[in-house]
Amino acid sequence: MSWFEKARCGLGRGPFGPLFVLFVCLSARGLGQTYNDFSYEVSGSNVTITLYRGLGGAVTIPSSIPGVGSVTSIGVNAFRDCYSLTGLTIPDSVTNIGGGAFADSGLASVTIPDSLTSIEDNVFWGCSNLTSVTIPSSVISIGSDAFSYCTRLTGVTIPDSVTSLGLYAFASCSSLTSVTIPKSITFIMPGCFSYCTSLTSVTIPDSVTNIGGYAFPNCARLTSITIPDSVTFIGDQAFTSCTSLTTVIIPDSVVSLGALAFAYCTGLTNATIGNGVTSIGASAFDTCTSLTTVTIGNSVTNIMGDAFYYCPGLKAITVDPQDTAYSSLNGVLFDKSRSLLIQYPADLIGPYSIPNTVTSIQTNAFAWCEGLTTVTIGNSVTNIGDWAFAYCHSLTSATIGNSVANIGGRAFAYCSVLSNAMIGNSVTSIGDLAFIGCFLTVSVTIPSSVTHIGNLAFDGCTKLTSAYFQGNAPPSFGQGVFDAAAPGFSIYYPTTATGWTGPNWNGYAAQPYVYTPPEQLPALVLLRGLEAITPSFSNLRLGTNYQLQVSDDLNTWSNTGLAFTATNATEVYPQTFDSKLKQLFFRLESPP
Repeated sequence: MSWFEKARCGLGRGPFGPLFVLFVCLSARGLGQTYNDFSYEVSGSNVTITLYRGLGGAVTIPSSIPGVGSVTSIGVNAFRDCYSLTGLTIPDSVTNIGGGAFADSGLASVTIPDSLTSIEDNVFWGCSNLTSVTIPSSVISIGSDAFSYCTRLTGVTIPDSVTSLGLYAFASCSSLTSVTIPKSITFIMPGCFSYCTSLTSVTIPDSVTNIGGYAFPNCARLTSITIPDSVTFIGDQAFTSCTSLTTVIIPDSVVSLGALAFAYCTGLTNATIGNGVTSIGASAFDTCTSLTTVTIGNSVTNIMGDAFYYCPGLKAITVDPQDTAYSSLNGVLFDKSRSLLIQYPADLIGPYSIPNTVTSIQTNAFAWCEGLTTVTIGNSVTNIGDWAFAYCHSLTSATIGNSVANIGGRAFAYCSVLSNAMIGNSVTSIGDLAFIGCFLTVSVTIPSSVTHIGNLAFDGCTKLTSAYFQGNAPPSFGQGVFDAAAPGFSIYYPTTATGWTGPNWNGYAAQPYVYTPPEQLPALVLLRGLEAITPSFSNLRLGTNYQLQVSDDLNTWSNTGLAFTATNATEVYPQTFDSKLKQLFFRLESPP
């Protein structure tokens, strides 16, 4: 706004100091014809007020200008930025108010005459003192941003005559507590009530078929919403960050649920998705931190990525058995054939073995599963998606089956207590940052099948002392793969392998060792007695010193068992263990 425009409302300062009131008639929009405090234009006998030039306060717009004609229109931006304007009386002769007419003014209350049929775009935009407005039943449309940023507006009644609400019509009306949408509305336009942070209730009539994207986001005090069974579409981010919303039932009429539709609804505890829904958008329930159960109907054919990402309270996802594209088993979400594991509920506690039907683990499938303690990935799985197990802070052990070819980027990132990761012998690629921040991992074995290790794959594994490679040097080796490992960290490579150099390789200490193929490694069999378990070993190397270690959680290992020197290839251990203990794990260590 120029200093000329500010001056007309008695607020201005010119480039050389305060302006004298004499200059209030000057404006960047021009003087035109004037009457009292108004500039105007004439078309036939119809007068349009183009500019208010007065000092504000309560203003009455004349119904006519003597000898000229009736005032029928208030022009675009006519009262814009009149901060000193407090009240306004609009005569019944006015049939049109131009866009932005009262925008960013000090208007506190207004009565719109019943001669008006349309409230144009931005008419009351930014009227931060406006507390009430009466919309007559003559109005059939309310334009885009018509009342947006009216931050003191506490209530509004939209008459049944209104058939159209524009984009962001009431956006950021932060004091608005309730709204009733009339039955004449069929489409709640995008952004219509966005950031109405005091809104506690909203009534959506059964005439509405479409709730547009961003319709109610950040309505932080909205505790409940009833979606009528006339609605077929809920747009992207329609209810994002409605943090007080506790329950949502999506009726069978809804066909499509948009991306981020209920994301960040941190108070939402359960969601029921009706039988008509065919598509659930990406991140639809992302970061619903209180969500415990999700029920999915029988028609869903497309669930986009991260639909239930970071729902740390989620205990179960249940899919109707009649759905042809998706299924659930023990609360875990799969595709229908259970070849793709899509989402593991984050609040399930304890170990998990992936079913042998699964061939791929989707991106983020187990991310932030704080209760997951161990995972066994069977030999049917070929792909572990990016971020698949990231931030599983209770995960101590991961067994990766011998069919897995790809471990995605950040697949096990920041699994801070992961001490044992067994990488299967079919893995060819370990993605960028795959095991970054696995602080308790002491040693890792890289099978000979691996040809690619991504950037920072094991970065920040601060207790990692050794990486045993079982084959040739990988032709693709990223930057900082083992950075921030434990002091004295070393790569060990087979004496018969190629591509390695010692005592350093790619910036890391490296030294050869005698590699024994897996089929020649010592094997353990447990001999069960009445109340005792006796370990028995085969494939022992004669004259080699061995130490049997025991653990009850795969995290802490102790040298409880006796050390011994192999005198035979097969030996029965000279010590028994109590079989009544809940669980025991054994491992045999020998010098490399």
